[in-house]
Amino acid sequence: MASDSDRIDQLGYLTMSRDRAGDRASALATLQDALNVANGITDKPSKANSLQRVASDYASLSEHSRAKEVIGQALAVAGQIKSVSSRSFAVFEIAFVLDQLGDADGLHRAIGMMKMDDSSIPYVLSEIVHVEAGQGDIDAAIQTNATLRIRKDIVLASEGMRRIATARVRRNGPSNALAWSRSLPSPYDRARALLGVVEGMVDKSGT
Repeated sequence: MASDSDRIDQLGYLTMSRDRAGDRASALATLQDALNVANGITDKPSKANSLQRVASDYASLSEHSRAKEVIGQALAVAGQIKSVSSRSFAVFEIAFVLDQLGDADGLHRAIGMMKMDDSSIPYVLSEIVHVEAGQGDIDAAIQTNATLRIRKDIVLASEGMRRIATARVRRNGPSNALAWSRSLPSPYDRARALLGVVEGMVDKSGT
C-alpha cells in the first residue's frame, strides 16, 4: 500500500498531466484530493512537508490565492513541531514556496520560527531580498541584505546587491543604478551590482 507521501506525489504528477492536457477542472479536483490526503496526516513534520508540496503545485498552476492559503496551513503546522531542528527543516522547505509566491512577509515569519544559528537562515534571507527587490521595495531589500552582511555571508550579500541593482534600473533608471553601484565600498559588491545594472538594462530593452 502506498504511503501518504507517495500518494501525494502520484496525485501531484497526475494534476500536472491533466493540466497540460487542458483539463483544468480535473487537475484542480485531483489536487484537492492531494490536499485531503495531506490534511489527514497526523505526524506534524510529514503534514507540513505534504502541505508545502501541495501549495507548490497550486502555485505552479497559478492558483496563487489557494497556494497562499495552503502554505499558510503548512507554516502553522510547522510551528507545532516540537523538535527545533525538525521545525527549522520544515520551515526551510516552506520558504521555497513563499519565495515562489513572492510572500516577503511570510518569509520573515518563517525566519522567526527557525533556530537562530540555523545554517539555512542566510538562504531564506536571500530569498527575501529576491522577493523585495523583485517587487521594487528597494529600501526593504537593502535592510534585509544588511542582515546577511551582519551574519558575514559575503557571497549571498553580494548576490543581493546584484538583485537590488537590477531593481534600481527598473525603478530609477540605469544612471541612478550605475551611480549607486559605483558607490559601494566593497569591490566584490561593486562587481555584482554592476552585473545587476547590465541585467536590468537588458530586461528594460526587451520590454
